[in-house]
Amino acid sequence: MIRLSRWGKASYESPESVTSQKRALSEVVDVVLDDSDAEIVIVHSKMRIGPSEIDRMPSAQLIVTTTSGYEHMDIEALHAKGIRTLRMPLLRRDAVVDTALGLILSGMRRLHLFKSAASQNDWVRASLPNIQPLSFRGLTVGIVGCGVIGQHMITVLSQLGAQIVAYDPKGVPDGVTKATGIMDLATRVQVLSLHCDLNPTSANIVSKEVIFALPKGALLVNTARGGLVDEQAALEALSMGHLSYLGLDVFASEPYLDLDVVNRIPNLDLLPHAAGFHQNLLVDMQVQLVAICTAFVQCRALPYEVFRNS
Repeated sequence: MIRLSRWGKASYESPESVTSQKRALSEVVDVVLDDSDAEIVIVHSKMRIGPSEIDRMPSAQLIVTTTSGYEHMDIEALHAKGIRTLRMPLLRRDAVVDTALGLILSGMRRLHLFKSAASQNDWVRASLPNIQPLSFRGLTVGIVGCGVIGQHMITVLSQLGAQIVAYDPKGVPDGVTKATGIMDLATRVQVLSLHCDLNPTSANIVSKEVIFALPKGALLVNTARGGLVDEQAALEALSMGHLSYLGLDVFASEPYLDLDVVNRIPNLDLLPHAAGFHQNLLVDMQVQLVAICTAFVQCRALPYEVFRNS
């Protein structure tokens, strides 16, 4: 019987949820001890899979990361050993889009200004023309990354009336305005939302130069991967008034150690890498992992397989 091992555990997984997942998986595979050799290995985003880890799993045939991103796995080294790799972008897609929309809405509707005014017992209705809350209709939103999550974000924003300009070296969906590069995108949008993976070509893609190429008053939101944005430059642009809002869910180094900066900058939202979590996450994860393992055992096609240079 094909064996399965879990390597690592997400901080939000309880012992009960892990036990339930293993019990469900044991119906289709032989679940062995965590961090042991097996034909199927399940990992998460904080579990690095490089040459040394690969050497510890000589029987591995399939690595499944429960995340959309896969920068924590050495794809070249895995494929050199003949190990297939799989990601699970649908697991968190809707929650990430919900969170990105929530952050954008917080900034464009100027909710931080209303909260600040209310805390001072100030009824600012007469100041609405100066506060200028924005609507999605007629707003130009830039999307970086048009994969599973980025495409869903484009669909939802389009339904809300936003104009979309997108950038992705792999191509953008039909009917979507395409930017020629990240700088071209930055100069054309009022909101920039990131939905790409982290790789050598996308690291620090939203650099200081890009941030200050955005029009004054722009909003910047990152629910994708830490390391895509120059965080210090973004905070600088926010404090200078160049950005009107900054929403970050992911950081180059986690946990982010300066969370209390939000007390000094009201138009800043910092989340603890929470965008993908939702009330059904662990149940959905279990269901999808069982489906993946069943397909593998039955030699059927696997969804969202990662290939070299993909």
